[in-house]
Amino acid sequence: MPFVLVMAMSGMAYLLALAKIGWLRNRWLCIWILGIGLIARLLMFLTPPILEDDHYRYLWDGAVLASGFNPYQFAPEAFIEPSDAVIPLKLKGLAKEAEAILPHVNHPDLRTIYPPLVQGAFALAHKLSPWRLWAWRVVLLVIDVATLMLLFYVLHTFNFPMKGLVVYWWNPLLIKEVYNSGHMDILLFPFLLAAFLFTSRQRYMLASGVLGIASGIKIWPALLLPIVLRPLWCQTQRMFLGLFVFTAIFGILFFPMVYSGFGEFSGLSAYASYWQMNDALYMALFWGIRQVATISNDPIFIHLLARSAVVCFLVVVIFFTIRKAHVDDTELAGRFLLPTAVLFFLSPTQFPWYFLWLLPFLALRINLSLLLLTALLPIYYMRCYFEARQETDVFDHWVVWLQYVPVWLLLIGKSIQPRLIQYSGKHQK
Repeated sequence: MPFVLVMAMSGMAYLLALAKIGWLRNRWLCIWILGIGLIARLLMFLTPPILEDDHYRYLWDGAVLASGFNPYQFAPEAFIEPSDAVIPLKLKGLAKEAEAILPHVNHPDLRTIYPPLVQGAFALAHKLSPWRLWAWRVVLLVIDVATLMLLFYVLHTFNFPMKGLVVYWWNPLLIKEVYNSGHMDILLFPFLLAAFLFTSRQRYMLASGVLGIASGIKIWPALLLPIVLRPLWCQTQRMFLGLFVFTAIFGILFFPMVYSGFGEFSGLSAYASYWQMNDALYMALFWGIRQVATISNDPIFIHLLARSAVVCFLVVVIFFTIRKAHVDDTELAGRFLLPTAVLFFLSPTQFPWYFLWLLPFLALRINLSLLLLTALLPIYYMRCYFEARQETDVFDHWVVWLQYVPVWLLLIGKSIQPRLIQYSGKHQK
């Protein structure tokens, strides 16, 4: 597909630029870099989403909440197909306004998966201009610029290389997935950076609080809480206070979703139970468990075992990450990056926009091996080519590995290189 080739070439050009750019001490060079990134974003405002349809759900959810209704009460299918559900007349009228939106919502049989804080952002876009994708893109741009400003402050304050701005601001995958496709994951970024900043400044209650907000957008940042609270291991009361702050904020933000219930029509339940896409390691784990499982061969049960194994492995990673106190801010940035990267590689759903979770931390702790994913993850869109030919198994079982194996080999090679050099030195002596 030409689109995949263009995205891959953009990713390679981006990596080449990162390799050539130094510390960015020239003010005019910084202005030029920021200007190029901004122009690229604004140009995307003029483009229709390419091979993505998540934005239809965003627009519908935002309209429902902005109209004063619970977005978790009805699945979109209730407005598309005849239903026994008792639907308020005003909501039926809203569905008529959305005749160009509702038929395109993916998984219409499931209630929305997006937490209340995200719903608020959707509603804000609807208030700005109903049913318009450009309004949602404006909301994303505001968050994006706020992230850039906070990133600049962190890089400057901790004397990190300023080309971290390029890592973030020029990333072509971010520009495509956020401004063309409209994915909402960027809402996390200011809170992830703030969690790092407050942890480094020893403001652990604030760090726990902003991490609770981040987990109210996507659940996974809760994984980082042990890193935030690690310095308080010898201060039991403060550690539990930090845990309480996180839990209270997270609980408040998720209460409307929990109150609406889960079950077979819950998007969150479906996602947690069996969704699987563009994965490699998880696919191998699922296959391995399925071969040896004797209790049941039910796919849902196998998914439960595989997901449990992933959680256990992540717990082990976190334990070894925090077994010692961090030495400096660079090491702390690496501690935020490592479990996030492991989570991505082990996730049963490895969409290209999920890679963006790593970007705020990659801007602080630059790792070109991980950033290679920028050029490789567009291969995901080749699945549409195979799907049109009813050959998705070819992609899911074989092509998918092309996105990850080169990165794994680079990471392994980088990790064993110092040991090889050390061994070689000892041998020469």
